[in-house]
Amino acid sequence: MPPARRRSPLLLTAVALAALSPAAATAASVRLVDARLTPRAGAILTVAARVTGERAAVPTACRLLVAGRPGVLGAPRSVRREDPQGRVSWTWRIPLRTEPGRRRVQVRCQGARPAGGLIQVAPAAFVPRIVSRELVERPTTGFPGERGYAYLLRVVNPRPDFDLLDVAIGVDLVGADGTGVATRTIIIERLPARGTLLAGEQVTVIGDEQPSALRVRVAPAEGRYPPRPAATVGALRLVRNADGGELYVRGEVTNPAFRVTRPGDLTIALRAADGRLVDVGTALVSEPVGPGGAVTFDEGFFGAGYLGVTRAEATIDAGR
Repeated sequence: MPPARRRSPLLLTAVALAALSPAAATAASVRLVDARLTPRAGAILTVAARVTGERAAVPTACRLLVAGRPGVLGAPRSVRREDPQGRVSWTWRIPLRTEPGRRRVQVRCQGARPAGGLIQVAPAAFVPRIVSRELVERPTTGFPGERGYAYLLRVVNPRPDFDLLDVAIGVDLVGADGTGVATRTIIIERLPARGTLLAGEQVTVIGDEQPSALRVRVAPAEGRYPPRPAATVGALRLVRNADGGELYVRGEVTNPAFRVTRPGDLTIALRAADGRLVDVGTALVSEPVGPGGAVTFDEGFFGAGYLGVTRAEATIDAGR
């Protein structure tokens, strides 16, 4: 049996032919027009080059070579010749599922020294959707001059094929005249593919200003392919003490994956019988959850203002 041959990296090649002068240019060389190629997966990429040199002639043929695994950057689908001075370019869309990292490219033109460079592919980015937002004054009393509020967002990842990482959400609590009263930032470590998470917290406002609305800003978040199973919240129930002054929300966080996971923040929303938001609570699951395992939680809310609470909902940040 002949010895196995080592497989070399695949070179994706696109050829641009120009019906221009075939004169040789022994002193000519190729120069990349844009040496900083840093596209995101899913973006349109253009690689352009020009023949330079004192005796440069317009090349009769140029090739673009991209080193990598098959389909890793897609294939250049269109070739455009910009001018008669030897400028040639290739344009194509990088597949969304391209793995981030560096890819080496080289442009070779007949009669000229080749030029090489790197394409630094960044992860694809997507903007999650905020499908609902709520603001309520909390049913508790604080120190004199203080008022407590809680807000709740429902955040959706519309992508079925990407988890979204480090989702950054800016929240402004604003008064009736649009003046900012308080500002908060929420970071969701991982929003699962096709997932919906609750995001919110309690806010203390000092002074006479009263927030009446929310202004929300959502930044594009990096996508990760393929998505991974995410922890879920289940067995949710409400428990009150004898006089009703203490309300506890109990449940468990389950890990359906075959690897240890460390979930992020747990967000709990308390609601009255008519569906009205009463309060929001957050907690951190302090321990990792083993494959197929579960951990319990028990979060308390104190005061007579919770007597009207009839149900709770909760989600957990999928974490890393």
